[in-house]
Amino acid sequence: MCTLNVFANFVSNGAKVLHEAAQGRYTSESESMRAIRAEVFGPEMTDADKVRHDWRMIGRDARAAVEKIEAHE
Repeated sequence: MCTLNVFANFVSNGAKVLHEAAQGRYTSESESMRAIRAEVFGPEMTDADKVRHDWRMIGRDARAAVEKIEAHE
């Protein structure tokens, strides 16, 4: 009975998502998809702005790596 209930919920959810997508309503968006959408459709950046942004992201990644290493010591 539990398996039947899980399957029914799966089919119901699939039908709901398909219905919303057919109407053009896309509400389930992950954080990474929002970031990609903002990058693609956001304001134009100059090359200098892109370089500064890349350096900030490298700094963030380096800080995260150092914190991760320090946590294991």
